[in-house]
Amino acid sequence: MRAAALIPLVTCLGCGGGASPANPTTPSPPAESPSRTLSGQVFEVLPGGRIPAAGISLTAVIVVESSCSPPCTNKRTWVREGTTSGPDGRYRFLLPVGPAIVLASSPSHQQICGAATNLRGSTELDVEITSKSNPQASPTMPPLTITGQIYETTPNGRVGLDGASVYTEWMAPDSGFMTFNADKNGRYTACGIPPHTQIAFWVFKTGYNDPYVWHEFNENGSVDIELTRK
Repeated sequence: MRAAALIPLVTCLGCGGGASPANPTTPSPPAESPSRTLSGQVFEVLPGGRIPAAGISLTAVIVVESSCSPPCTNKRTWVREGTTSGPDGRYRFLLPVGPAIVLASSPSHQQICGAATNLRGSTELDVEITSKSNPQASPTMPPLTITGQIYETTPNGRVGLDGASVYTEWMAPDSGFMTFNADKNGRYTACGIPPHTQIAFWVFKTGYNDPYVWHEFNENGSVDIELTRK
């Protein structure tokens, strides 16, 4: 991204008692936004261990703060770049500095934990995926971790809901972070949540209203979400 550099063209015509006109000022070229390397390795978590995962589509999303002259106000720009993990599972992006996440995409796999960083220098960030048909927990469980329960209130009390899906968004609506499913008791675990960052929780289950709530975390915590029937 380029930052506009506007320098006025100044001339002096017939001033200074017959002095020669001043040389025009040549505008400086726009400055390049600094870039940093974001790289790492994609691992598939299997029962008993994990192996490098080749051929996984990855998208890096980074937030760049941009500004413009009044009456325009400062605003965020979302930059997205794509790549594919190599034979050894490794990937590499060259990105502007700022908050960044990496999203993995595979028809047969799901991402286990969020992969987030505040990109200021060259950074290593690994990504873990697991089979959708036989999902495994992360053996590393990167911080921060949020647990909770998706439930409804019945005449007999609180009941956890099987089959609820939780879609999370990062810093703004329509900016997907990761999706995870609750177990048969409605309980879920979300790992790799970036601290000091707004995260939206959007819950889906057939026959129920889908609540949408924002939270910000500074340490491990818990978020229970109540569903009501349509």
